[in-house]
Amino acid sequence: MNLKRIRRYLPGLIICFILVFVVLLFARIPQQTNFIILGLDEGNRPDSIIVGSINTRQERINLLSIPRDTFVTVPPDRLSVMQQHMSLAPANGQMRINAVNVFGGPEHGIGFTVRQVEDLLGVRIPYYMVVELSAFRIIVDGIGGVEFDVPFRMGYTDPYQDLYIDLQPGVQLLNGRQAEWLVRYRTSGDGSNPWYTDLNRAQTQQEFIRAFANKMTTEQNLFQNISMMIPIWRDHIRTNIDAVAVARYSLHLHRFRNYEIRPHMLVTGNQNIGGASYIVVDMEASRDVMESVFGAGRDNREDSRGIPIMVLNGGGRSGLAAEASDFLTSEGFVVSEIGTYEGARVEYTRIYVNRVGMGEDIQALYPNSRIIVDSNAFSAEIVIVIGTGV
Repeated sequence: MNLKRIRRYLPGLIICFILVFVVLLFARIPQQTNFIILGLDEGNRPDSIIVGSINTRQERINLLSIPRDTFVTVPPDRLSVMQQHMSLAPANGQMRINAVNVFGGPEHGIGFTVRQVEDLLGVRIPYYMVVELSAFRIIVDGIGGVEFDVPFRMGYTDPYQDLYIDLQPGVQLLNGRQAEWLVRYRTSGDGSNPWYTDLNRAQTQQEFIRAFANKMTTEQNLFQNISMMIPIWRDHIRTNIDAVAVARYSLHLHRFRNYEIRPHMLVTGNQNIGGASYIVVDMEASRDVMESVFGAGRDNREDSRGIPIMVLNGGGRSGLAAEASDFLTSEGFVVSEIGTYEGARVEYTRIYVNRVGMGEDIQALYPNSRIIVDSNAFSAEIVIVIGTGV
């Protein structure tokens, strides 16, 4: 293209660029955005699983840690794919949640992990970020380290993982390697600090994320940090966040700087299942935590009465959908259709809704049920899939 043609098209290109920039600048981001961060260790297992929710109305970023040893049961459809990839996948689908990525393999591991977390929490998580340990170190070093109060002496040696942790207690500026030691520390090799459980570890990780975010979004370093992140994002981070979304949220970073970052923990307990030790989540006891994180609080609840409800039999036993329909109708709900769920048989009742705040009055009738926010799952606004345990 010669100089004359460049001059002719340049004004139009400039106008287009300005229009795109203005659209992104003033485009409204959703009131609530859920995401998940998976930090992979050398064995390709998520060493850290943190679900986040950005709430623009509350000006808050909620963080919820999922312990890596959390017990899950993978449904048959995903399990069959896992067994094709790796014959060692347990036949009953019972495993720790950080094993889902390994058994799912390169093609399905991350997607299956996200879906398993969605099943566990009963929420829709549209965005994921997979961060390699090397990227974590580079990012921390790139912003000049992070100041953090190390709670106690952390020492651990594991030649198998090439992991040698050596941190002194107290406030200090952690570089990338030291920050990795902090978030990966579980227990000391000499048996000290036996009280430092996976839950304590998750709390430490959340506190570090809060300190990291404060450093990352400081006004004097904000745009410099964004430019530093671009090549790291390209080379070391896997994500399904598209370029437009990245641009839109980047332009709101100056607002996020003033957001409250609030950590949360699920109510859990230790349990021996099949000869192995797991962390088991008590979803009923965690109800208030879920409301705080995902915004399904009392002020956002919607009345489901009057909304046509589809009821599907997902438990296999004949008549489940009809029984549920009669029960819901007697409670004042409107059932528009009953049928059979086409997916794999489900153990617990699932309530699919279009938006956060819907279906909680139905869930009160089914204490063991879970709400899944997914506007793309079914055409109806509310769909109840009755499980074997009802």
